[in-house]
Amino acid sequence: MLAFMSRHIDPKYRLYNIAPPWKLNILQAEAHAHSRNSTNADHTRWRALMDQLGESMLEQYYVALKNGRAPTNGDLKDFYTLSQKPEFKHLTQLGILSSFNFAGTVLSKGESVGAATHMDHHSSTDITYVVGLVAGLRSRTSNVWGAVVPGDKLYLVLRRADPNGPLQWVPWHDRLREYPPRSVSTYTDKKGRIVSSYVLYIGYVTEAPERDASANECELAMGLHSSNVKDAYEAMGPLPTVVVQIRIGDSIRW
Repeated sequence: MLAFMSRHIDPKYRLYNIAPPWKLNILQAEAHAHSRNSTNADHTRWRALMDQLGESMLEQYYVALKNGRAPTNGDLKDFYTLSQKPEFKHLTQLGILSSFNFAGTVLSKGESVGAATHMDHHSSTDITYVVGLVAGLRSRTSNVWGAVVPGDKLYLVLRRADPNGPLQWVPWHDRLREYPPRSVSTYTDKKGRIVSSYVLYIGYVTEAPERDASANECELAMGLHSSNVKDAYEAMGPLPTVVVQIRIGDSIRW
């Protein structure tokens, strides 16, 4: 399956964690639900800033900060400061992309090795020291895109289905287009401003899948309809596979 790797070492295990897209989607949904319902002062302040400023302003502040032009006080600074705290890292594109890079395809298939060890699938196998990944080569991987044919370009897109929902990694593919349409490549934040989705190019299909996966199968395997880690993991198993020329590039937008 496709896998992301943490950009920072886990302070507890002193390892770089591996997570598939469905695991990230579940983490992002859980973080969103917690922040929405929390009475903690930081989360209350966060909700107010999201309503007042919108996610697009956070990205603009980050760019200004990197160029030495960011304001030194005020709401934007507070917004950015909160976004850097661990409990908020799954709530914005800035936080997610600062935390994980696309790593490739996991080769290991055992329950006690590979990506499964970081999916909370078994409490007794929550740590691993060796993970096999395919990066920059042809690889067989679970087909989360549905009906694809050789030559199709495959993407994962980080976006919100609606302004009040969590960020989600969703699959998108096309043979002719080099970039998703505006309906996919943008979304609206809570302030009503247009935000550019993060579009991650995975690679292109070199061999047809064993069969076409249904939309429902793909959504379950991406963790889009369930908050249960085991359900998403088990939905990934029956998916047909597809051979992809994986492309590992720069995964950071800013």
